[in-house]
Amino acid sequence: MREVVILYFSGTGNTKYISEQIGEAFQRLNYHVDLISVEDGEALLKLNIEEKLIGIGFPCYALSYPNIINQAIRKLPSSIKAVPAFIFATKGWSTGNSLKELARFIHSKNLYPIQTASFVCPNNGWITLFSREFVLCRNMGYPKTLSTEIDGFAVNIINSMKRFEREPFSIGTYGNPLVTPVTRLLKVMEGRVLRNYRVERERCISCGLCIKNCPDRNIRFDDDRRVIFQNPDHCTGCLRCINDCPKDAIRLGGLITGKGWYTKELQAEYIKKATENRGIG
Repeated sequence: MREVVILYFSGTGNTKYISEQIGEAFQRLNYHVDLISVEDGEALLKLNIEEKLIGIGFPCYALSYPNIINQAIRKLPSSIKAVPAFIFATKGWSTGNSLKELARFIHSKNLYPIQTASFVCPNNGWITLFSREFVLCRNMGYPKTLSTEIDGFAVNIINSMKRFEREPFSIGTYGNPLVTPVTRLLKVMEGRVLRNYRVERERCISCGLCIKNCPDRNIRFDDDRRVIFQNPDHCTGCLRCINDCPKDAIRLGGLITGKGWYTKELQAEYIKKATENRGIG
């Protein structure tokens, strides 16, 4: 039986939560599971992917997967043998061609994607830009069917892995070419939005959490120990700084209409509801 290793990037916690749920689904099927954040570079360098089942999870931003996933894959030691892999994404509405594109990229490490899936999660971008009362945010949350979807995904992966062990194969890796121009447009729009980060000085206590936790190392103190954002072109757009800030001091643009942005407290509320939907809350 292969050991399952799930590599994931999570900006504000959605993908981490889904990764944990997928891990638990495998554990219920008597598989050993390790979860590794792709930000743990040392663990990636030490990971031996041979004779394992590798999962890769990411949040979809503007129909794309974040570049930090590419950086993580490059750090993995290559395998001589073909290694089965599965890919999953968290999304607010669509993943575009991101799953197919990543499936194609991981072939460079002899990883063969055998299953992909995407899971609807609270859209932290919409909530951060607008508020919980915005028409697209009013019914935000994890779907009631999430547990069933995850259990089914794990079973499908295991069935595909049995087929793979008889004869290695890979799913198709070419997406819809009509989606490509839409993705480019959304990336341009996203880049413009990310240029609007600002800090409300009267709220900021210079605790440094946003600096410490930024996956891009794109936030720093200036000479007066004020938080500043360095280069919007190097921003993943994960919104972690807003989610982490204990004083709600970080803003993204001027559209925010109240205390509705995606905080840890709001995320905990959504997770609690998802747990209750599983009948174990």
